[in-house]
Amino acid sequence: MYSSDIVKSKINRLVLESFRNYSFLDFSPKSNFIVITGLNGVGKTNLLEAISLMSPGRGMRGVKLSEMNMLENSSKPWRVTCDVNSKYGSSRIVTYSKLGAESTKRQVEIDDTSVGHSELTKMLKISWLIPQMGHIFIDSTSMRRKFLDRMVMNFDSSHSKNLLSYEYYMRERSNLLKSKSYDQDWMSVLERNMAEVGVLIAISRVQFIEMLQETSMDIKYNLPHFVVKVSGEIEEKVHKIPSLQIEEAFMVVLRENRALDSLSKRTNAGIHRSDLLVWKGEAGVRADMCSTGEQKLLLMSVFLTEIIAQIRHRNMMPVILLDDAVAHLDVKSQAIFFEIVSDIGAQVWVTSTFMESFEFLKGNAEFLKIENQIISS
Repeated sequence: MYSSDIVKSKINRLVLESFRNYSFLDFSPKSNFIVITGLNGVGKTNLLEAISLMSPGRGMRGVKLSEMNMLENSSKPWRVTCDVNSKYGSSRIVTYSKLGAESTKRQVEIDDTSVGHSELTKMLKISWLIPQMGHIFIDSTSMRRKFLDRMVMNFDSSHSKNLLSYEYYMRERSNLLKSKSYDQDWMSVLERNMAEVGVLIAISRVQFIEMLQETSMDIKYNLPHFVVKVSGEIEEKVHKIPSLQIEEAFMVVLRENRALDSLSKRTNAGIHRSDLLVWKGEAGVRADMCSTGEQKLLLMSVFLTEIIAQIRHRNMMPVILLDDAVAHLDVKSQAIFFEIVSDIGAQVWVTSTFMESFEFLKGNAEFLKIENQIISS
């Protein structure tokens, strides 16, 4: 479907050590479409979660690192190794936790060199769809914001680093506000840093939304049409006034809000309060007002459109992880979904309890079954 200069992210080998329910697993897929089946609780989702750790953050479950340790062998920290195809050719990515005080920070190595999490998005892209995302439009604002930022990371490799910096400055400012007497100059420095990185985050979000909307209006697939926007005081100023003026205005708000933030024990203004808004089609029906089925279809449309935007605008094809993600769709919608995914040509990992759900993929996919920590054909 796409030109040969597109970089196709691909997992060539996956090794798990003391990860979740796996004491050890070494697996190399033979196909670009991998369908993994098995009973509930055998570790299908764990496998996909391990792959999702090849991107910044806490993976598709978003849990504490300690929860990834194998309970039966908690004295040995977990470790995930992936041999991948990336924009730089063949590489080995290793991520792991440590024991003791350092166990709260996930370590990442690329070809035996320790790197920050943001370097992962430069290597390969990973997009996932999991059951918990099915309620994204009626869930909390923070969940939609995380969903948005996860997509933005696939287009701006510095976005995850900027988010971490912003959270650090905001946390330090909050700690300083707890003091009855604090250094005014240091407070001003924190607020300036917070404003500078906050504007960068807002710009990346707005640029991504524009790219997503543009792509949605110009794709051949029969997907539900949507209108998307990021709602936030800072984001809404992008394109209206220069970045430096946005920064200065944000700094004024932070300074004027010091007393309020101190009393409420929260930062009441900033990009950490922005929201992702989605409407269905031309009629402009807000996603949270749509039926459950319509919401699922809108999510499917946004998800696939973002992947197509990656390919068109960044020349990168992601690894796609689908954890029982389309079981909620009707048969017709499932067929449309997998027709598009197959046409895209990415490496796809799918989990399901029943192999029969994917009979139509026979001949074009590798069917595997997990039982007792062992993957078999």
